[in-house]
Amino acid sequence: AAGIDPIDTVFSLVDDDTGFRADVRVAKQLGFAGKSCVHPRQIALVHDVFRPTPEEVHRAERVLAAYTKALQQGTGVIAVDGRMVDGPIVTKAQRIVDIANSSKNSQNWRAQ
Repeated sequence: AAGIDPIDTVFSLVDDDTGFRADVRVAKQLGFAGKSCVHPRQIALVHDVFRPTPEEVHRAERVLAAYTKALQQGTGVIAVDGRMVDGPIVTKAQRIVDIANSSKNSQNWRAQ
């Protein structure tokens, strides 16, 4: 509502990559947009877990395409894969696509 992304708190066991990765996965499942880090070595793990999967991106693109088509046709309510799509779902889908595109651009920049 306030436009502020929720960020999960730190995982202080810096040498426990397995535990940290599990903690980051739980944070993503709970709806957090990111995870605070106490050590630079944790950053790549956070990026890896929060980067949308190809499946998530594909579904988000389908949601956006269906929503765009519905708007053009004046349809009020739509479903994708049997699930209702409304404003918050469209917003989340757009965010997933934006993160995926940002991630691609970031990886391309590092490769140059």
